[in-house]
Amino acid sequence: MNSNSDALLAKKVSVNIAGEWHWGDDERYFSLSLTQAGDSIFGSYCAIAQAGNRVDCADSSDTKNCMLRGRLFGDSAILAYTSMWDEGSDTAFLRFSNSIDTIFWRSEKNTIMSWVPRKAALKRL
Repeated sequence: MNSNSDALLAKKVSVNIAGEWHWGDDERYFSLSLTQAGDSIFGSYCAIAQAGNRVDCADSSDTKNCMLRGRLFGDSAILAYTSMWDEGSDTAFLRFSNSIDTIFWRSEKNTIMSWVPRKAALKRL
């Protein structure tokens, strides 16, 4: 584990980030649908890029692609996610700010082909 992971492991669960979250601009849209059970997080994402020409989204019957799974440590989480564009998974880090009801997403490596943003500040719907 790296120092980011070690620091996260030391924190206790103190927030509930379950719900629908979104971020976007004229060219891209990114949303998270999260469920939380204690310190476990499950969910899916939808990423749309290049003004709608690239779509990486899970539908209601898909249980493999565009899925998220991870653990919450205090106000932060480490997630593994999959893409419909590539086999395997990648890692993202989340940090929740209760005062502005925002999740800050950071995709660390982008080792798989996906259309998730490297960084995004998602607001709760």
